[in-house]
Amino acid sequence: MRRLLSALRHRLSLRLFGESRRTFAVLPPLSDSTASAERAMRALELRPDLRDVFPFALCPPDRGRFLEWWKRETPFGVSADDCLALLHQMDARPDRGLARMYRLQPTWQEAVPEALLDWNPSPLGERGRGEGDSCESNPDSPSPPAPLP
Repeated sequence: MRRLLSALRHRLSLRLFGESRRTFAVLPPLSDSTASAERAMRALELRPDLRDVFPFALCPPDRGRFLEWWKRETPFGVSADDCLALLHQMDARPDRGLARMYRLQPTWQEAVPEALLDWNPSPLGERGRGEGDSCESNPDSPSPPAPLP
């Protein structure tokens, strides 16, 4: 009963922060204890085409599609377990991976240069959004990139 209440409280807190079942990809448990989140992060840093297709790859709205693509393509030979370890690591952070993706997106940094500063009264996401700047996954986004040769 205690576990059920804890899970319910967790889902309720996610719902209060705007995450719904439609936008929230539930992560499967991590099966490989030797998986390296750092290897997956390095692969994401080296593939700007991935960041274009999955701008919120580490955040709940896009991580389900991102993980499914990763399982099919395994970029740079980095396993799906490594990607899953990275997603679990980002899920534990208060920003849910948004700050890490911000650091990888030069256009975001140009648009909101002070987004990660502590004194910023209007952090990333609260500013007026332009066309297509939604945090939700876009079904009309380009198809995932092809694997490297």
